[in-house]
Amino acid sequence: MGGGLTPAVRTLLILNIIFFFGTLSMPDRGLSLFGYYHPGGSYFQPWQVLTYSFMHFSFRHLFINTFNLCIFGTMLEMDLGAERFSFLYLSSAFAVALCFYFLIPAGYPYPLIGSTAAINGLMGAYLAYYPNREFHLFFFPHPIKVKYLIGVYFLFDIYAALYEGGGIIQWILLLGALMGFAIATTWKKNQSY
Repeated sequence: MGGGLTPAVRTLLILNIIFFFGTLSMPDRGLSLFGYYHPGGSYFQPWQVLTYSFMHFSFRHLFINTFNLCIFGTMLEMDLGAERFSFLYLSSAFAVALCFYFLIPAGYPYPLIGSTAAINGLMGAYLAYYPNREFHLFFFPHPIKVKYLIGVYFLFDIYAALYEGGGIIQWILLLGALMGFAIATTWKKNQSY
């Protein structure tokens, strides 16, 4: 594998950082402009279907998503190419936005924000392509297979949905992983990558 970030991952990383610091510079206005509000509400704008996936509510949120983007996204983009990688990323984000539209009531006062849906899609695709690839984690003495690493990650998300108040939003975000897994499984089956 080559070193450094791939072009699409680099672009997404820059967009996430620009949107995060841009929103900090206009805290009330940035969220209402770029977070994805339900189309039945007064804050909705058409571009939010895309821009929500570059928004983050904290530095921790930004760090986790961009870290996962760099780790999983770079390897996926190297194998799939920028066009298919971008399709995978955006399809996962759009699928979650669509679920938000259908599953969240029109009067819901909070926006959907974060690249978590798209990153979950990348992780789902990574799981489909490389389930037995091993990662060496700096805090764990033995290599761990992707299927266990990503599996545990998603188990934490499910736990959050069930017991930490994540609720329907947490479940909707997990749909990004299913979308990425489904797309990757289809491509892998058809060997069209």
